[in-house]
Amino acid sequence: MSLHRRDARRDDNERPIIAALERIGAKVEQISQPCDLAVEFRARHFLIEVDNPESKYRKRKQKQLDTFARMRIPMVRTVDEALRVIGAL
Repeated sequence: MSLHRRDARRDDNERPIIAALERIGAKVEQISQPCDLAVEFRARHFLIEVDNPESKYRKRKQKQLDTFARMRIPMVRTVDEALRVIGAL
């Protein structure tokens, strides 16, 4: 049994979102479970899922979307959406 884990695939829009969050003073950590980003901003903590609007895997994504909705983890596609989630806009 191998403990070597495959790296999670990252969406193309994740880097600009992280950069924008860090520019306003948020601390951002890339994680893989249960979502993509752990963010700390103004003494509050957020879990955020970054979704690529160009994704080709919509059917598989629907189960993931349902899980995030139940867990109340917001899914963002743009910098503005991410900033709104943490209350910076």
